[in-house]
Amino acid sequence: MAHRHRSTSNYRGPEIPDRLLLALMFVMIGCIILLDYDRLALSTPVGRFVLADLAMVAFVLTLTFVDRPSRFSREGIFIVFFLVGLGVTGFVSIIFLNLVAEVPNVGRALTDSIRYLLYGAVVFFLSPILAVREYYQYYLKGLIVCYAIVLAVGFGQIFAVLGVPVFDSLFDWRNIRGRGTRVAGTFRWQGPLVLFIGLMLPVLSAKIYSDIRRRAALTYSLLALGGIIVIFFTGSRSAFLVLPFSLLPVLIIALQRREWKMFYPFMFGVVVFTLLTIFDIGAVSRATERMFDAIVAPTDESRFRIWSAAIAAMTDTSILFGIGPRQTTHIVGNAPHSGYIAFLVERGVIGFLLFLGLIIGLIRVSTQLLSAYFRGASPIAIGVASMVPVLLVFSVANSAVTGRITPLVIALILSTHKLEVKNETQ
Repeated sequence: MAHRHRSTSNYRGPEIPDRLLLALMFVMIGCIILLDYDRLALSTPVGRFVLADLAMVAFVLTLTFVDRPSRFSREGIFIVFFLVGLGVTGFVSIIFLNLVAEVPNVGRALTDSIRYLLYGAVVFFLSPILAVREYYQYYLKGLIVCYAIVLAVGFGQIFAVLGVPVFDSLFDWRNIRGRGTRVAGTFRWQGPLVLFIGLMLPVLSAKIYSDIRRRAALTYSLLALGGIIVIFFTGSRSAFLVLPFSLLPVLIIALQRREWKMFYPFMFGVVVFTLLTIFDIGAVSRATERMFDAIVAPTDESRFRIWSAAIAAMTDTSILFGIGPRQTTHIVGNAPHSGYIAFLVERGVIGFLLFLGLIIGLIRVSTQLLSAYFRGASPIAIGVASMVPVLLVFSVANSAVTGRITPLVIALILSTHKLEVKNETQ
């Protein structure tokens, strides 16, 4: 059993059974990916929390009082420090602004600050657990099963877009924002779906070329191709930024092994995109038109105008502490639509420096994973390493770090680093 590999913490509490640990982990994954519904939210005096938040709290509280794997890498400590720091700076920003100005929506500011403390705690407890290889394999399987469910729902919504009557009720889901022509899977809007598929595609690509079983490789290939199809129907401009980086493992492995058939997913994606655009199917043409409009003829709601207005609001309020977490919508009138701009204007220079520290830490881990792959590590190393550029690119147009999937991804990155890089040097 996996528990024989455990390295226990200084706290000698009761040892948690393997099945209970796996159950807590899978419930948390499922709530974050499959059950992030508005109607399952819980309103509290300090703001709104969804079922996924409660699952993360239950996971953290349970592992606080039990004996568990606890070896944490130096890179992991720094990354947890920056995540917790983002939460702390949020509280500092709220206190400062209440003294010198006003926070339009204190509840949203508080919940956003609490969120990063919770993210840091989840990564702190989850990463050492996943560094046990048996748990790591179960975790990957859990993510892939959730991905398959998300794709199934996404295809149901695609059929509804194409006018297949039996799927109309599925697509008219109260949980989805912007219903009618855009696909969101199990998420509330298109952004998280694009991010989730974009993060899973590198892992699936790596699994295709690391699993010697032909049937398993075929399954992973079909899941990857399904993700490419679904991501086009989101109508999200972020998809065009994310997709090339999501397929980086295919490019790198193909060049290394000189197996040009690995470029088939690229060609498949180009063909699908071309056909969807020509026949104006789904929301693909909408995304391309909005992409060009944003560059050629920006409107008052274009992201460049929003960013300028948000930065101006920050300089008028506080350069050090910003305008307050999640306050751009209330002050500027629109969401910042950029993780980099959001951290700068909402948490000021101090929060932005912490965010840059988090990015630098992830990039460092990613480069070490990439280097380990070329020294003979498993292809999963390059698949997980490719998650980092996906996070960084997605943050240009949205906020990847804000999403509840963030601690799940960071824990996977750190545990892969421990298994593929740290173990290699020991």
